[in-house]
Amino acid sequence: MRPGVLRALPLAFVLVVLPRGAALAQGGDPIAAAERALAEGRVEEAVAVYRGLVAERPGDVSLLANLGRVLALADRYGEAAEVLERAVEGGAGDVRTLLFWGSALWESGRPAAAEPVLARAAEAARGTGAEFLARLQLGRLRLWAGRPGEAVEPLARAVALRPEAPDAHLDLARALDGAGRTAEAIEAFRRVVELSPESHYARWGLAQALARAGRRDEAARELEVYRELYEADQERTRRIRREEEALQRGLHLLENGRPAEAAEVFRGMAPGVEALVGLARAAAAQGDRAGAAAALERAVALAPDRQDLRRMLGEARLAAEEGSGDG
Repeated sequence: MRPGVLRALPLAFVLVVLPRGAALAQGGDPIAAAERALAEGRVEEAVAVYRGLVAERPGDVSLLANLGRVLALADRYGEAAEVLERAVEGGAGDVRTLLFWGSALWESGRPAAAEPVLARAAEAARGTGAEFLARLQLGRLRLWAGRPGEAVEPLARAVALRPEAPDAHLDLARALDGAGRTAEAIEAFRRVVELSPESHYARWGLAQALARAGRRDEAARELEVYRELYEADQERTRRIRREEEALQRGLHLLENGRPAEAAEVFRGMAPGVEALVGLARAAAAQGDRAGAAAALERAVALAPDRQDLRRMLGEARLAAEEGSGDG
């Protein structure tokens, strides 16, 4: 199965490293509004803004590149690949545009077309902060395509650039293992275990590599640890699913005019951001403005970078103050 490669892009790379020209966006500028919408999860709004800007200024390749980027983040990979190709043909050869283009091609089922684009991105990124991600994406594509031997070089480079990244070590270990370099794969899997002791993927790979090397006692021990970690991971997955079901139940009650019942559901959940936002909505629906503000204060404490939560908290505090004044 192809990984969600665009999901791996760091937030700073996705949101902050803007093409030249976008850096001029300030205040009420539509580019700033689009980037703010994107940061707050309103991806389709960002798409609409950039579509409008491209229509107004069709010759601006930086705008075209940004439209392709947000289309990719909206999971509209085919459209994104087409738009990004036009941007590159127009002269937008920066690393981020190339990386998004290659990743969109991969996600839209065109890995053969994606590989030379990602290779170009890796070369363009040489010696920059983006090189780790570019090498990692190129190596992952080759590994996914069943060419582990060719994946080793870019993945080894990624590991050298960021030796503390367990996911890069895991991909390198898998590539080495697939290329028949078992002894090196064992060491690479052990490094993943050091960096991420709870990774059942690393334990499984290590157990298999040890077995192939004839080290059966060690393999059996790793396999036992794998089973324990896998079951713990499955339990976490079941817990997350239960929380999601509870969240949907609470939202359904809220939308059907039963805020008191919804509040009980939200209180019974783990105190995550979405549960607290639901609790705030339920409190507000019952006229408890102070309770709504208190719930949102806890949500902001859990996710201080969420600007949408901060805006909601400001509105809730204002409503609570007005309610207090009415009393």
